[in-house]
Amino acid sequence: MEPVYRMALGGIRPPRDPFASWMGRVRVGRSDESWPVLAGLPLRALAQINTVELPERPNALRGVALLVLFADSRPDADPPGLVRAYASLADLVPLSSDQALAAEGLEPTPISWEPIESDDHAVSKVGGFAQPPLDGADAGSFVLQIREASQRWLLSRTNEEWQLVRALR
Repeated sequence: MEPVYRMALGGIRPPRDPFASWMGRVRVGRSDESWPVLAGLPLRALAQINTVELPERPNALRGVALLVLFADSRPDADPPGLVRAYASLADLVPLSSDQALAAEGLEPTPISWEPIESDDHAVSKVGGFAQPPLDGADAGSFVLQIREASQRWLLSRTNEEWQLVRALR
């Protein structure tokens, strides 16, 4: 069975490392990238996940050093957000404070990782299975789940194609 790690939010001092994992904050990108905008509105930072911090990477994250998720605040947005996956941290630079604050969203909270024995569907996690599964999400390629107060985000990967799905709870 693949490893499953719960995204433990808070309870740790905010790291100074710009590559650290965060919920609600994106701190780095390539120098040629700007903050993503859809329909004229900046996307909000959903998460920045440094896979090197995981004690063991699930197969779906092999070859990915940093995963960045942006979400569209409009509930009917299609696509619901944007995924950026980086194979290496070497080409990434800290974003300017203007970019990092481009869109309101979740309260920025550092993430630490806790292994979980059972595949708990009620938590934000990396690995395991989406429970309950969502229409439009490929169960065999599940990568992670982020739970917010009113919605749930699922990320799946098939080869190099990423699919971000949002469902209201």
